[in-house]
Amino acid sequence: MQSIQLYIEGQRVDMFKDESVSITQSIQNVKDIAKVFTEFTKTFTLPASKTNNKIFKHYYNFDITGGFDARTKKDATLELNYLPFKKGKIKLEGVDLQNRKPKSYRITFFGNTVTLKDLLGEDKLSALSDLNTYTDTYADTDVERLLKRNPSRNSTGTVDTIGTSSITDSSGFGTVSVGDLITNTSTNETTYITGIPVSTAIVLNEQIFTAGQSYEIANHVLAPLITHTKRLTYQSNTHGQTTGNLWYESGSGTSHHHGVAWNELKYAIRVHKIIEAIENKYGITFSTDFFNTSNDAYYDLFMWLHRKKGEVGFGGQITSFETQVTGFPNSTNSGSRMTNNNLSVNVSSSFITSLILSLYRTGTAEYGVIVKRNGTTIYTQTGITDTTKVINLPQQSGSYTVFITHSSSITFDTSPYVRWTLSYREPGGAPTFEIYQLSSSFTANAEIQFAITEQIPEIKIIDFLTGLFKMFNLTTFVEENGTIYVDTLDEFYANKKSISTAYDISEFVDVKSGQVDVALPYREVSFSYEDTDTFLAETHNQIFNQEWAKTDFTQTDDDNNIVDGSLYSVKAPFSHLKYERLINLTNNSQTDIQWGYFVDDNQESYIGKPLLFYPVYTNPFETISFIDQVGSDGDYESHKAISGSVNMPSNSVSFSSSTSTDNINFKNELNEYTGDNSFTGTLFENYYSNYITNVFNTKNRLTKVKAYLPLRILLNFTLADRFDINGKRYKINSIETNLATGESNIELLNEL
Repeated sequence: MQSIQLYIEGQRVDMFKDESVSITQSIQNVKDIAKVFTEFTKTFTLPASKTNNKIFKHYYNFDITGGFDARTKKDATLELNYLPFKKGKIKLEGVDLQNRKPKSYRITFFGNTVTLKDLLGEDKLSALSDLNTYTDTYADTDVERLLKRNPSRNSTGTVDTIGTSSITDSSGFGTVSVGDLITNTSTNETTYITGIPVSTAIVLNEQIFTAGQSYEIANHVLAPLITHTKRLTYQSNTHGQTTGNLWYESGSGTSHHHGVAWNELKYAIRVHKIIEAIENKYGITFSTDFFNTSNDAYYDLFMWLHRKKGEVGFGGQITSFETQVTGFPNSTNSGSRMTNNNLSVNVSSSFITSLILSLYRTGTAEYGVIVKRNGTTIYTQTGITDTTKVINLPQQSGSYTVFITHSSSITFDTSPYVRWTLSYREPGGAPTFEIYQLSSSFTANAEIQFAITEQIPEIKIIDFLTGLFKMFNLTTFVEENGTIYVDTLDEFYANKKSISTAYDISEFVDVKSGQVDVALPYREVSFSYEDTDTFLAETHNQIFNQEWAKTDFTQTDDDNNIVDGSLYSVKAPFSHLKYERLINLTNNSQTDIQWGYFVDDNQESYIGKPLLFYPVYTNPFETISFIDQVGSDGDYESHKAISGSVNMPSNSVSFSSSTSTDNINFKNELNEYTGDNSFTGTLFENYYSNYITNVFNTKNRLTKVKAYLPLRILLNFTLADRFDINGKRYKINSIETNLATGESNIELLNEL
């Protein structure tokens, strides 16, 4: 017998001597392929002792103020014979009474991976205020700048000297271009390059640096050639105003005004920046095993910033100018933290006595204020003409951002310009005041701001992460140092073993019982995206009677007959476009231009699911006609030539399979750009094939055994380890262990 010790938030609890605690461990289970599992116990009981009553604050007595909150899980540690076994969380399920007195507490233990779901809750991507670091203006010149922005640019360094709108680095800025995004990594402010006089100096759109601060030049936001409404074509020597013909012809005649309109395009953000924003907001750290900058299949992936169908602009998603208040000095206090544009109030809501936003100016032009907490609007007012505006907000913890709505430029030019004041009093403490204010005036310019959190698709953060996990067959658990390990299943099995060979458990297996079952209870497993309803993808579905990019793995017998079993579907919660490489309709020759068309099967604007894609920075032979002025009636009124490289959307990392075969199709489809099937690195082939083909193998079995594992194995094995039994090697599918007796019911997959 082994003794069990349980600690809740560092306090050891009393346990029944004969209490049975069984823990189930599984990380990837053949019975539910798409899920990542965590350790959990069957609900067990603790005595209502004096110690436990104190820990659970007499939960059975609801008259107690400030009692134990059973709605949230608490940190816990399990030990076996006083040796560390598992860290995780406990959930209080309830209290059993006898003769109106507490008899026992019912609790469940969960592994730490469950923490991620608890932390993220129902929050959506719009709650990630750090993303607004990359907010940019939205006009024809801005869209052109981002359309021509190179996504692979990456340069870092330290500023030596500054000018009015320039910076120098004696080490040189590397290969950079006008329009590239530059971030002050000391303050998180961003701007873009407007000039490069010499290799050691660049001119900025606005000065955001002081000497000695660090910078990064990397284009994490860009504009891909994806239209939200208008169909694009290419037809040389053909006129026609307000058509989507990309053929450029010089001259100012109205019939020359055709091409891609600037307001047909929207911005996109690198997925890696979303991952970083999740880490920053929730104070977590993902491992860099998969989420790293050298993993092109992941790092080159972008999300299209498309929240509502149709255009961005007046009459579309933005009804007036909307400018986020930025520029607060970074500062951290006991109860809160300020980072450029975001106030994080961390102190408990019950301790807050007031939260006040104040704005100061000399002008009287009308403006409005929007305050958001965790991405959700909690306060809005329009028609403000006061020179001083003081707003008392609800006294709640959370992440706060401020937006100014206006029809003309508004300047807050009276010190302290814009100020946050938080006051709170913790039990037994003195009143505390924490103040954050701008150090200089702030102007909300009369220009459309493409605020990332306002334009990012509506999806829960946990669903977004789940989607990535489904695409790349990722698995996760929390490591001892608190880092959340994330990597592909194949890499997990290869790299997370506790020993290089295997544990031989032959002598511990109960030979009196056992069971051998079919490894996979399915006859077919399909892999696809939730949304392939855009026009070109749906057309593919109708023509070929096959869903675009979907693959089905079917189990057959030796005579090629489909075997018995149910169907299992893995669906990523994203849109998946079929792109088009344009043909010159004049002579049927192929152009170098690929584009995306995000409309429904009636060719009308469409919301759909969030879209992930790769931008391929390509210099086409053709000059693209770009519409830089659109009339109020929708007519195209001015055009210009765009030459050089632009961002073309793709499902493959590259347009050349000799560079990379990686793509985000599940099925090896004909590549939209090359027309061949040499892009073999599909999601299924790269991330699912080994696992699925093994469990579908006719020789594979799900073997169930009972074993009494010693502590040297129980305390050290990982789910990536192999068990040997009588000379045969197995992977662990799941293991349920009675911690007191060491009896384990183990499900094993024979390793082929």
